[in-house]
Amino acid sequence: MIVIRLDRRVLWGIVAVLLILVALGAGVLIGSLTSRGGSTAAAVPQAPVQQAPVQQPPVQQLPVQPQAQAQQPQAPTNLPMITVDEARQELGQPNVVFVDARVADEYKRGHIKGAISMPNTEVAQRLSELPKDKDLIIYCA
Repeated sequence: MIVIRLDRRVLWGIVAVLLILVALGAGVLIGSLTSRGGSTAAAVPQAPVQQAPVQQPPVQQLPVQPQAQAQQPQAPTNLPMITVDEARQELGQPNVVFVDARVADEYKRGHIKGAISMPNTEVAQRLSELPKDKDLIIYCA
């Protein structure tokens, strides 16, 4: 089990980075779709146009390089990490809230008593549900 303990400001920073990554990913996806000839605009029929043949300069064939695999976002290294034993010591403390970042089905199968279910895909929309005056221990296993 991985347990991360962080305050609200760090969580906002992580959410901001994730939103930027999602926006960049969407831009890359849309750019690749439109560069392949796809279009979001409706097709408008046009009259055929005859064009004079254009001579193209010779093209040099370059070897195809495999695309670099997209790197998975890494958790910031400056977050305080605690061990499972340290997390167990925090159970029942009034100033600590456990947040389960797994999907809802996994949460239903079993979770820490009193933990808030907040899948990582919903953090941006539900951030206001987290208490501002308590320490958060976020876990995903």
